[in-house]
Amino acid sequence: METKDKKGKIINQKEILPYSEQKGQGERNNRHLDEATGKREGSLHYNEFIHRLSGRPLVLEDLPSLTAPSGVDSLEHAAEELVSKRLTENLALDQINKDSGKSTGGGRKGAGRGGSSRPPTPATPVSRDDARYQRFFSGLNTQLEKWRGDSTNYPKIKDRDTVMKTLNDRIHNLRIEDGHRFIYEHFTKENKKGALGLKDKVMTDYKVSLVPGGPDYQRLNLGETWAYYEDDIKKAIDRETGGKVKIASYKDFEDWVTDYGNPDGRFAKETAANPSHFKTLQMWKAIKQSNPC
Repeated sequence: METKDKKGKIINQKEILPYSEQKGQGERNNRHLDEATGKREGSLHYNEFIHRLSGRPLVLEDLPSLTAPSGVDSLEHAAEELVSKRLTENLALDQINKDSGKSTGGGRKGAGRGGSSRPPTPATPVSRDDARYQRFFSGLNTQLEKWRGDSTNYPKIKDRDTVMKTLNDRIHNLRIEDGHRFIYEHFTKENKKGALGLKDKVMTDYKVSLVPGGPDYQRLNLGETWAYYEDDIKKAIDRETGGKVKIASYKDFEDWVTDYGNPDGRFAKETAANPSHFKTLQMWKAIKQSNPC
């Protein structure tokens, strides 16, 4: 993605895999490697871009053979290629954009001069990484929103933005489905920290993924689970929360499940669930709603 300076001049893209001029580091300078001439110039090609996302240097013999998606209809094939070539590791954000990878506790950027001297809130490495991820993609979406308001330059990327709309929708759906898988495992798993350990004392509905190629899953049926196993549910939640959450009605049960991980939820303080998944889902929901394509 190209970026404009304060005067409106287009400058080298810097938000994702920024160009670099380091001598002796050509394989990491994020420029296309021309196989015929050996020169490094211009934007990365699709396979080079995917390769650099993991932080690997651009060496011809190491580059994967990939076909860039040409539209919505080829997205599933592109995803299958990435899976078959095992190019599915988590994004190394510090490799993609160093600013997104810099954080203190909780994934926040350091305050710097004039900022608060208050010690950062402790956070697990996973929470910090999730916060970086949320900040990075929210920032990219902000850039895209600016481009959509640029009638001169937006037509250059409108086709790709249309494809990204479909990607956003699929990622949002996958996040929702992942949440249902988590809740199912949270209720049924034994000997797992924080899990309720109800095993087969749940009622579920088999669901087909809304995402092409996505895995099917078991979704907890809250009404039937409550109807059959009310007492077991009350005891399990009471035990898991150390007696802090008392479920007295189906409404209590429904709120506890649907708000799980929501820092503003009714039982958030008593449950103290990690909010990372909820915040990431809200981020993708906002991105989905902001794309008019």
